[in-house]
Formats: sequence, C-alpha cells, structure tokens
Amino acid sequence: MIIPVRCFTCGKLIGDKYRWYLERVAELKDKRVKDKKSEIPEYFHIDFTEETPEAYVLNQLRLTRQCCRRHMLTHVDIE
Repeated sequence: MIIPVRCFTCGKLIGDKYRWYLERVAELKDKRVKDKKSEIPEYFHIDFTEETPEAYVLNQLRLTRQCCRRHMLTHVDIE
C-alpha cells in the first residue's frame, strides 16, 4: 500500500487517512447490502440522489478539495 503522504497538488496530509477510509467505506457498503439497499440504482442514475459511501467518508475526513478526494478515490494498492 503506497499512498502518497501528501496531496501532490495542495500539499495536505492524506497518507494517515487512507486505511481508515478503506475500512469505513467497506463497513458502509456491507451495511448497505445487509439493509437490502443494494437494489437501489447505483451512482450514475438520474433518480439516485443518496450520498455514496465514498462521499460520506470523504466528508467525515474533511477532504473537501477535489485534488485530495481524487487521491483517495483513484488509488490502486500495489502489493
């Protein structure tokens, strides 16, 4: 797991938040499946207005800049 320590664009510290982000998103997605909300149209549907688990966790982490959010959303673990 090689996540950048700081955002390349703005320099905000993001490396310490990545593991918690992954765990929390997985927890919310599991809860969504258990609550039978998996039948709700996901993401790119015009009627889908509910906040995604990823957006909810990023807001909890107070990562509001799109450059920092990009790192969390698009990072691929290299093992």
